[in-house]
Amino acid sequence: MRLKSIALFVCFVLSVNCLSSQVSPTGFSVTIEPGKEWVSTLWIVFIPKKKTPQFAVWLENADGTYISTLTVTQSSAKNEWIGNPKGGRPEALPVWNHARVSSVLKPDAMSSATTSSSVSVDTPADFLSPGTEYVIKLEVNTSYDYNETWPKNVKKGNPEYSGVNGQPSLVYEGRFMAGNPGSVELQPIGQGSVDGSNGLIKQGLEGITTALEMIKTAKVQIKGE
Repeated sequence: MRLKSIALFVCFVLSVNCLSSQVSPTGFSVTIEPGKEWVSTLWIVFIPKKKTPQFAVWLENADGTYISTLTVTQSSAKNEWIGNPKGGRPEALPVWNHARVSSVLKPDAMSSATTSSSVSVDTPADFLSPGTEYVIKLEVNTSYDYNETWPKNVKKGNPEYSGVNGQPSLVYEGRFMAGNPGSVELQPIGQGSVDGSNGLIKQGLEGITTALEMIKTAKVQIKGE
């Protein structure tokens, strides 16, 4: 299926209020180009259902201190899931889910539905300090993507048990210097907790298969002064 590109613009500041659409010269944007597994098919008996992943993009200081969420899919932001047990799906985006406790933004101000097209988050930079290094993190996950490492028919209590999660979330990272124009590609650095019990990043991609094909590229474009 040929994907049509659209842009989703999200603006934010450390207060809840949204800025105007004019982008600061020292701003930056994050663009996610979907891969072939971005849209996948879940078979419910004999009925096919298209599904798209959950994802979140957030900003940190160079030392890993959480600053703010740039955008996140609606179900994860609101913790609302169809036919899901009480407590939601902490395993969907566990790294972001644990980091967001310090967020001062309301979920409604930053959430969006997952589309089958590319996603672009364009961010003003009034609060960034030129010449300071920042980190962009991206976490992505789709349910029911079982493989040999996390198989479907595994009983609870088994180390390979993943519930409906299948493969754990993937975490991408990219670093940039505010005010220095250029482009940085986010790279996969590890995986989140498969059961959502913690917000740690397990370094490495061991056992990950089709989950690596959800995203074709993810880039940060930095606008100079």
